[in-house]
Amino acid sequence: LVVIQRLLALSWTWALVSARPLASSTIGMELEFDILRIIFADCRFLQARLGDSFPNNHLLADRFAAWYIATLFPEFCSQPEHDRQLAEAALHGELQRQVLADGSGFEHATHYHEFGCEMVLAHFLLSRRNGRNDDATWSAALLRRMLSFQLDLGGPECRAAAVGNATEDPLFPLSADEGWATGAFRETYRALFDPTLSAAPADDRSVERAYWLLGGGLARSQPAAAHPRYAPSPHGGFYILSDSDQGSRLVFRTGPVPGERVMGGHMHADLLSVTLSLRGAAILVDPGTYSYRLQAHDAQHGADGWRAYFAGPQAHNGPSIAGVDPLGALA
Repeated sequence: LVVIQRLLALSWTWALVSARPLASSTIGMELEFDILRIIFADCRFLQARLGDSFPNNHLLADRFAAWYIATLFPEFCSQPEHDRQLAEAALHGELQRQVLADGSGFEHATHYHEFGCEMVLAHFLLSRRNGRNDDATWSAALLRRMLSFQLDLGGPECRAAAVGNATEDPLFPLSADEGWATGAFRETYRALFDPTLSAAPADDRSVERAYWLLGGGLARSQPAAAHPRYAPSPHGGFYILSDSDQGSRLVFRTGPVPGERVMGGHMHADLLSVTLSLRGAAILVDPGTYSYRLQAHDAQHGADGWRAYFAGPQAHNGPSIAGVDPLGALA
């Protein structure tokens, strides 16, 4: 995963460096060549390993990286078009497995759902740019559902809903901040699907990511349509209620529905919990992840320490019966 993230970051670095004036010094050419050497080495390293990762967002990142390499760096593939077609089918299939009908994800962790949004957005934009309209068609429909889910959670204030595990590192670090991309997703949705949606707050620095990904094609501001007061995502178990007059936003987290696909590795015991914001200020919050270190000892909360506490029911704004975790012991 680390090498995939480095490859994605370096591909943008190369794009920016290669856009320098032609009359610049030879130092720029040497730097560009060094970047390409590292990209080549990363591609070769990944090509021998992609597809064996754990079947959650790690495997989805594998599928995306294989497609990304075959699309942007065909010179580094032994059979470029054959590799791209295989990667296209594998990525599409994995997204169908992981994304639920309402646009939410089977991991029940909104940060890792953001990863998926970034992948589908890149797939749509690059497929359209390269004239692969059939590929762009399926990813556009999926992207709209996934972004709608993120927008419903974040609302016009673009306040990220940190449900489940999070590391707060994006796949495409293209803005001054390196956290959530709620504002970028809102501006992307406006540019691609609905310009009448209200714009992201002026101080949301993640919008810069949308600027770069869209080639500067952000939507113009215009009178915004009314925002829905009720937005259900029943497959993922999220019900969002808002009051525009009060600027309030409440997310009721019911949890996975019976028979739906679930990958619980990054899920928290947040069943029947609520989060609430008022005029952009957080009133009741999901506690987040705090730490991935399961065995870190803490005297107050037991041998499992903060990791299990923050993932457990007592850390969330919902009912808890004698501290029993309905998902079972964290492993």
